[in-house]
Amino acid sequence: MDVILNEAVVGLNRQNVQRLVVNLQATRDRFEIGDLTRTDVAQSESRLAVARGQTRGAEANLLAARERYIQIVGKAPGKLDSPPPLAGLPADPDSAVGYALDHNPDLGAARERAKAARFDSKAAGSSRLPSVSLFANGNYTNYYGTLGGPISATLPQTDTTAQVGVRATLPIFQGGLPAAQKRQAQAREGALLEQEIATERAVIANVRAAYAQYQAATEIVDANKAAVAAAELSLEGVRAENTVGNRTILDILNAEQELLSAQVQLATAERNGYVAGFNLLAAMGKAEARDLALDGGALYDPQTNYDRVKGSIFDWATDPVPQAKATRTVDTKAQDGTVTSK
Repeated sequence: MDVILNEAVVGLNRQNVQRLVVNLQATRDRFEIGDLTRTDVAQSESRLAVARGQTRGAEANLLAARERYIQIVGKAPGKLDSPPPLAGLPADPDSAVGYALDHNPDLGAARERAKAARFDSKAAGSSRLPSVSLFANGNYTNYYGTLGGPISATLPQTDTTAQVGVRATLPIFQGGLPAAQKRQAQAREGALLEQEIATERAVIANVRAAYAQYQAATEIVDANKAAVAAAELSLEGVRAENTVGNRTILDILNAEQELLSAQVQLATAERNGYVAGFNLLAAMGKAEARDLALDGGALYDPQTNYDRVKGSIFDWATDPVPQAKATRTVDTKAQDGTVTSK
């Protein structure tokens, strides 16, 4: 979205420069015949110089946006298509919050941590409870005729023994260690319960704020569209009034600057509106990799990996040597502020 926005801003600024070049030439021609003054020419030259500087700044911003794109995606942006409409946007903040409470990954992780801490608390006091164990062992000894010396022939030279039993242990006093471990586990459980609530609060606040920002961004886009239409009409009227002497060259320059400002604000508002909608989906938990249909191969599935390794008991079992899968960008061409005509 930043690349698309900055391309639009560069294009608008270049169009403005072209208009100002034509305007400056017309002003100079009218100055030559005495219809305008040197002041009008100077004002046109000043606005043209400022516009060229703004265009150069916009090109630098576009370059930075393209390099950021390369960093994230791994390749140059090229000619980007307009983004597709966002699907699944909620109709109201309550439905957005309801979905987020069930699907936000941060909240889900906090809940699972709290559940794990509850099991840890139950297990922490197990050392103070009785325990029962079964045991069995066997032993075989062969003396190979060395037992008994001279009378070894009359003595058995092998011996076999076996033991089977049940052992019960009842702790009586452990210096308070089990109770301390239980209290420690309970304190951790309490902290994680509070973290779960804090995460839930944050999710609710973020979703409501994101929804409000999305609604505001949508309204701002509509307002800027009206502003652009009004600025275009104003410029047309100022130019017509200038031909009959009711407006000055400065009035035309101001109207052109207002039109450029309105057009840039509209492009920015459209970018902000799309990003605000995406932020809302992200806060709800609808912008995860599984939701975006990314073209990057199969997603990592922890259950699949667990099933793959749960029966591996061999100490020397290893996975293949890791290989980098990300795309290096060292050979990517340095970007510039060029915008291809559309």
